[in-house]
Amino acid sequence: MPDTIYNRAAAIRPLNSQAMMRAEFRLDDLTKPKGSLGILEKIVIQLAGITGNIIPSIDNAGCVIFAADHGVS
Repeated sequence: MPDTIYNRAAAIRPLNSQAMMRAEFRLDDLTKPKGSLGILEKIVIQLAGITGNIIPSIDNAGCVIFAADHGVS
């Protein structure tokens, strides 16, 4: 089966709430003030939910760009 955007979209699963909770506990346990990394902490928690790993790693990142000329801003 070719790798299309439809196949990628079909592979999307709900966030792993257990991994997100464990990642948040891990971040709070580090030697730093709680929440001091700001949005980076939220990103790590979301990536943990996506990957299911409390120390997430992104090996094959991608970007999809959509453009239109419909006059809405």
